[in-house]
Amino acid sequence: MLISVRRIIKIVSPIFIIASISVACSSSGDYQAMNIKEGFQHFTFEYPKDYKLIYLNLENMENSVNSQVGISFNSSSGYSEIYIYVWYPASDTNTSEKLITALVNNAKSSLSDFSIVSMQPIMLGDIRAQQCFFTADSSGTTSPQDTAQPTTTAPVQPTLQPRPANYYITVMVQSGIAIEIDMTCDQTIASSMTDGYQHVLESFGLLD
Repeated sequence: MLISVRRIIKIVSPIFIIASISVACSSSGDYQAMNIKEGFQHFTFEYPKDYKLIYLNLENMENSVNSQVGISFNSSSGYSEIYIYVWYPASDTNTSEKLITALVNNAKSSLSDFSIVSMQPIMLGDIRAQQCFFTADSSGTTSPQDTAQPTTTAPVQPTLQPRPANYYITVMVQSGIAIEIDMTCDQTIASSMTDGYQHVLESFGLLD
């Protein structure tokens, strides 16, 4: 059984920009983890109760190589997707709206061969990040792992689609806003993994 390995990050200061990569890329189910830049540190990140989530889904129905970000989507089904989760403080409307607008605009311009499938706000309530944890079984399908404790008010659950067994996850935290880019593809990154992910983050305006 393949288990999704995800780095979770704590905001220790608004000036920190922290990122990590968890890569599931081998047929044997072995996982590799690497930093995209030396000096990045990993912490535990607990999402506050007053956070909201924007879920943005982009897809490409053809096998393609995106030269702008150095990513090769080589899916046996000819289908690739990028899932983006933007977690932001509900009270910080101005910052979150600007960031989401920039995120979408950068996605449209930098990933021109992808189309935005959906963008939906999700109220988290007492839910933490557990709905973004996935396991992949031997058939290559995945499902959310729900570890939430019962709450008095039922929050709206996000609808998450099944994923192939091989996928890539990046988590960013910047100024109180967590950004997760989940790139679903079957095989490879055209250039080195470090350069490829850095280009992706830059294309979304997440790295200076």
